[in-house]
Amino acid sequence: MLPDVPTIAESGFPGFEVQSWFGMAAPSGTPEPVIKRLNTALNTALNDPAFKRRLEELVATTSPGTPDDMRKFVASELKNWGEVVKASGAKAY
Repeated sequence: MLPDVPTIAESGFPGFEVQSWFGMAAPSGTPEPVIKRLNTALNTALNDPAFKRRLEELVATTSPGTPDDMRKFVASELKNWGEVVKASGAKAY
């Protein structure tokens, strides 16, 4: 979208990747049929062409998937960003 702006990699940080993301979560112990129904509804919305187009206008992409896909993604994000937070010395008070 900004062809004259160098990428982060071109600026000296190869492998740098940051993205914001949104996900849907339910309380622990939510019955599996409810989880499946929510997941089906969410994936239906994420696969809707008009919705996808609108998100693309907002420079967002969709990633339909399963609850297990989301668990793996969140675990990966916690691992990656946890290391960054520890290295930074940041503390929560």
